[in-house]
Amino acid sequence: MNPGRVELTAHAFERMFERGITVAAVIEVLTTGAEIETYRDGGLMLGRVADRPLHVVYVTLTTGTLVITAYWPDPTRWTADFSQRVP
Repeated sequence: MNPGRVELTAHAFERMFERGITVAAVIEVLTTGAEIETYRDGGLMLGRVADRPLHVVYVTLTTGTLVITAYWPDPTRWTADFSQRVP
């Protein structure tokens, strides 16, 4: 995807800081990752950063992309490839 201008919510910024996730990592996932869930105005992207899976929740804006949150997925809540939630 081409994220265009990337903005972060205050929530995203706080959680990324707490989780040790950089803006560069988020942009990497948005540009090279795969969308694994589609929402009304955005989705959930999965990418790999330093060989570690990373999820980015975003909303598409007319001016670019708004990142809602980013997190390292919990392996107990996701399939082995981190692309589907465990029922």
